[in-house]
Amino acid sequence: MLARWLIAFLLAASAPLCQSVAAAPQGKAFNNADEIAPRLVNCWIPPGAFADTPMSATAKLSFRVDGTPLGLPTFTYVSAPPGKLRDEIIRSVRAAILACTPLPFTAALGSAIAGRLFLIRFISNPARKEINL
Repeated sequence: MLARWLIAFLLAASAPLCQSVAAAPQGKAFNNADEIAPRLVNCWIPPGAFADTPMSATAKLSFRVDGTPLGLPTFTYVSAPPGKLRDEIIRSVRAAILACTPLPFTAALGSAIAGRLFLIRFISNPARKEINL
């Protein structure tokens, strides 16, 4: 019961952030797990307050058959020490994942990856003016 309340609270707290990220891209369904990370990373908008700071984070998450995330992502790595920058990076990655899902899985891909863990690396390097996978 507490876990449901906590997830609902975290989703509600990140709702204003989701509005600033583009809506989930609706396109051709994909049948390859290699397309998951690029789709999510392309949705990520690094925190604007720290635009000149290189940053990265590795999110760990799973998906349901329908392409929705199975709970909130956890983080195995964030390039900033605890503090405001770290919190902003985590918030922005979670907002991107929430805004850009459900992913358009084919039935075969959804069945094959449902519940499997993915580690997705989000990297922003403002000196190179690009976001890398």
